[in-house]
Amino acid sequence: MSKTVTAATTLLAALVILATAGCGSSAPPGAADAGIASTTSSPVSSTTASTAPSSSSAAAAASAAAQASLSAAAASSAAAQAAAQEAARVAAEQSAAEQSAAAQAAAQAEADRVAAEQAAAQQAADEAAAQQAAQQAAAQAAADQAAAQQAAAASSGSCDIKGNINDKGERIYHVKGKSPSYDATKIDESKGERWFCSEAEAQAAGWRAPKNSN
Repeated sequence: MSKTVTAATTLLAALVILATAGCGSSAPPGAADAGIASTTSSPVSSTTASTAPSSSSAAAAASAAAQASLSAAAASSAAAQAAAQEAARVAAEQSAAEQSAAAQAAAQAEADRVAAEQAAAQQAADEAAAQQAAQQAAAQAAADQAAAQQAAAASSGSCDIKGNINDKGERIYHVKGKSPSYDATKIDESKGERWFCSEAEAQAAGWRAPKNSN
């Protein structure tokens, strides 16, 4: 753009010089009258006089063309600047949109991660609760079965097996007629000692028969 403006300026200056030169070569006032009065006028003088107006018109046309060129160059520069500004604006909007999309994606990923962790923790808690409930149910069922067996044996009068805990903390059951220590063994329920209705029940509860049992 700067080269175009410089060239147009140079052309305009040249045309101005040309126009000035054309005007300077015109005959002074009175010379034309002298030529008309003379019957032997020079052909060269007539040609110069007729050419001067043409040179002025050409200079004016060239000046107008130079001005038009300058105007066109300025308009082109303004259009280029506007296009550059628009491109910069569009690029800035695209960059902002990309940053916003990236931020939203990161936030969504974090939310998904937290939700997955919460779901895993909840699942683990549910599984632990279910396992604990199953264990409690099994223990309760075993206790109910033992109680039922003990009640049935008690009703028949056969719950006479003594569950004793010796000085070593060993749990030993004594069966009447099989354990020599049966009659001497006393049951203290406050220490955890108890009565059993069958050897199977005593063994299931963790008691064992004495080594000297018959």
